[in-house]
Amino acid sequence: MKSLSSQARENALSSDDYAGRLEQRLVSLAASHDMLTAADFDGVALHDLIAMELSPYLTQEQCEQAMQGPPLALLADTVPMTTLLIHELASNAAKYGALSQPGGSVSVDWSIKGDDLEIRWTETGGPKVKPPSRVGFGMKLLRDAIPFEFGGKADLDFAENGLRATYTIPMSSFGQATFGQGGSEELSIENKADQNPHSPNKPLAALIVEDSYLLAAEHSSLLEDAGFANVELASNVQSVLGSIEKNSFDFALLDINLRTEMSFEVANVLAQAGVKFAFVTGYSSEATIPTSFSEIPVLSKPLKHSSLSSLLKEFGLKKSSAVTALS
Repeated sequence: MKSLSSQARENALSSDDYAGRLEQRLVSLAASHDMLTAADFDGVALHDLIAMELSPYLTQEQCEQAMQGPPLALLADTVPMTTLLIHELASNAAKYGALSQPGGSVSVDWSIKGDDLEIRWTETGGPKVKPPSRVGFGMKLLRDAIPFEFGGKADLDFAENGLRATYTIPMSSFGQATFGQGGSEELSIENKADQNPHSPNKPLAALIVEDSYLLAAEHSSLLEDAGFANVELASNVQSVLGSIEKNSFDFALLDINLRTEMSFEVANVLAQAGVKFAFVTGYSSEATIPTSFSEIPVLSKPLKHSSLSSLLKEFGLKKSSAVTALS
């Protein structure tokens, strides 16, 4: 919720716009949480989640007519982002798209194709559509959240006769997460951080490894405010190892628990490369950290500006004059 608040504030057109959008998103998350609670956190049917988001704009019969797809239950950790995705599509349709005028309609269908889940949102009968001239938080979420958080694909087609959005998501992202014993694993490293001092004339570059799109976006904003010119985001171990070899980072924030894996392999590579970094966790994960990383700072979620600033000062990473985000 803190991340939603921060992102909504940065992109709000006015205080009323900020308050209204934030309240609507929190209401959607609260409703989906109620659904999870009722199911003892075993999951939520995709059909029910979509119906919940369409119900403010359509009758129950219209909702049923608008949806088509096989029974599919989303596991608990995939529900919040899926809820926000459908909420943004529905609220945008009500404000600017097919649901903003009489005669307009939306349809949502989903199917399993091989190893992927495909969700298709189609609007018809609304006003003529133009690509957005301003990319706010909602549009960033529609465009970036699924690829980042689930390793999927997002295709947004702003056709003149109605928005069409297609999301392709690996079914493995919705499978049961199993965590290995990486937390107790001993890694042999030689920490070379002190051998890689930062040049005061070189723009600061940072790496964020975080499986939550909302938190990654918020942490990126905090680092940009602290003077980092380049901030790269990654959501899993495999996607980031090659990047460390190709790019020169001054600092990194590593979420300890990355959904189905731990980030200690990334930590080992960063230490070998002499990159200063810190772990970030929303749990009491200190006991799971290998002893070879016992001296690495651990920051708690939600990440506080003061805690990050103190750590950067301790690491000697001074604020740069150039602040240009690279995501």
